[in-house]
Formats: sequence, structure tokens, C-alpha cells
Amino acid sequence: VELKDYRETIIFYEAPHKLLRTLEHIKKIFGDRDISVSREITKKFEETIRGSVSEIIEHFTQHALDPNLNPTEILKNSGYAEDYIRAKFKKVTGKTPKAFLSDIRINHAKFLMEAFGSSLPLSEVAEVCGFTDYVYFSKRFKSITGKSPREYRG
Repeated sequence: VELKDYRETIIFYEAPHKLLRTLEHIKKIFGDRDISVSREITKKFEETIRGSVSEIIEHFTQHALDPNLNPTEILKNSGYAEDYIRAKFKKVTGKTPKAFLSDIRINHAKFLMEAFGSSLPLSEVAEVCGFTDYVYFSKRFKSITGKSPREYRG
């Protein structure tokens, strides 16, 4: 049986910052089948999103790459004291919410550069990944990867 024809339930565990890339691989290997993605919010509550692989990728991409996404506002609206939830977030992820969001955006930028090569201008990569300022994108990219976007794309 080829993997794309496998219809039994398969469970994958993935770190949040690697989720988009893993979903792309799942789509490539298994096709655009219906899936369910769950994440633990607290020890008592979780969020589950259901749909095709493409729909799930679109959901995460739309939200994580939204340039208006403000981690501070999300923390304020969480129902917890902002300092408490920020500390919990850092304890779970090892990063501040802003750094975590930057990692998601930069990982997606790396994916786009690998997938599209030089056919997608770096300014467009930055914009698609939620950066409205290319200079800031370039600085964040270099601080996370150790290379400028141009050097990374080679």
C-alpha cells in the first residue's frame, strides 16, 4: 500500500513552529485529505480545527502571517493577567510571544524561498510572511538564521 492510499488514522506530533512545513509535506505525501489539528491551550482546554490539509494550512497561514497580528493584544484578551500568560507562554515555548511569532514567519519565509527560489521577490516574501517593512524583515531573518535573506536564498 502506498502512503497516499493509506486510509487508517495516523497521528503526528509536531512543534508549533514546524507545523506549516509538516502540513505541506503531509499534503504532498497523502494528498489533500481531511485532517484534524489539535493544540493544547491549557491542561484543561484545547482547540481543534478540522478540514482538508489545504484548509488547515490556509487557516494557520492567514492567522500567523497577518501583519496586524499583535501578540500583546492576544495576551491582553486571553482572560489571564498579561504577565502571567506571557510567563506561561515562555515556559511552554521557550520564547516570548513576539519571538515565537517571528520564528513562524521566518520559517515560512525560508519555506517560500526554498519552494519558489528567485521567482518570488524577497520584498514579496516579506509581505506574505506578515512583515510590512522589508528592512525589519531582513534584520529579523538574519538574527534568526544567521544569514540575510539574499544569502539564504543564494
